[in-house]
Amino acid sequence: YYSKIDDGLRLAWLDQENEYMPFQSRILNALLINKKIRDTGSNRQISWQKFSPIPSEIRKVLRNQPEVFDSGIDDILIFRNQNVHDEKMDLVFFDFGKWLNSGKKARGYDFSDEKVKRTFVNSLNAFFKSVVLKYEEDHIKWEIILNNSQALVLENQQLKLRIESYEQEKRENRLIVVRKYLERISGEMGVRFALRPDAENKIKNFSGHEEQLIKALQGAITFAREIDPGGNEVVYLGEQHIHFNENGAYFLGMDLNQTNSNKFTKTIHLLDRFEKAALIVKSRNEKLTSANLGKYCNPNTISPPGIRDAIKNHHDNILYLLEKRQGEWNTIRNEFKPILNLISEKK
Repeated sequence: YYSKIDDGLRLAWLDQENEYMPFQSRILNALLINKKIRDTGSNRQISWQKFSPIPSEIRKVLRNQPEVFDSGIDDILIFRNQNVHDEKMDLVFFDFGKWLNSGKKARGYDFSDEKVKRTFVNSLNAFFKSVVLKYEEDHIKWEIILNNSQALVLENQQLKLRIESYEQEKRENRLIVVRKYLERISGEMGVRFALRPDAENKIKNFSGHEEQLIKALQGAITFAREIDPGGNEVVYLGEQHIHFNENGAYFLGMDLNQTNSNKFTKTIHLLDRFEKAALIVKSRNEKLTSANLGKYCNPNTISPPGIRDAIKNHHDNILYLLEKRQGEWNTIRNEFKPILNLISEKK
């Protein structure tokens, strides 16, 4: 039969010996099939035919040993029906050679009696026509559904474009707000603050509230001035200066009123110092080691043994805070080996 999906001929067959895949199909090589076999008007709608003239590709699926079972009698029943897509004939083959050649009855029908044989064929033809009619009705329904689906897909694509345009507009407006804020702060502090491209991208993708974004900028300005306090006319804010977490915006050293009891105050201060120092190390493209982190710790530098002892003394509190405040101290949490080792030991 012609398959619109494949735009070619497909052969389907029922394999009663295959328990798991009784119905199988595959693409046919059109060159191996005589095109006349599907011509309209060249053959009757119902006919009996010998096995040998049937194309070999079809014979292979009808009988495992085609040459042995070729008795030379008309034992293949063929139904033809016009395909709604290419207007040629689709063919259905029923192989009755097993019964006709052995004299056995086919499902209780004695085919040696021509009247019985004709009655059986007419019944089978009526059933076949009802199946084809149902298929054609379903095909029309599916064509309608397909057309409606395509219209829906087009509408969804247009909606997606409108949403993307709206989101882009929101991102640009977010940048305008930030630039106006930096312009005002620059005037107040006498230092010009500007955004690097990576900071602009980070701000565009921020999905929180405007007040959270402003708080993050305040922290970014403070952090940038701590890293580079020397009186440059322009202070550039990069991605590494701006930090957000799951609960909104924050900047280093800011207490979010999470686990803010006296028990954790010193540990929070220690982690903030380490995180600030780690970001300075990364901003200068240095390796994040204990020695490099220690020399950038403020207000006083810390030696590698001092870092090791501090982590040891705050061992339990550090693990608790890292678990409870997932959005904070991401640099040392993910890249500083002494903290990584601490997390790994817990696991």
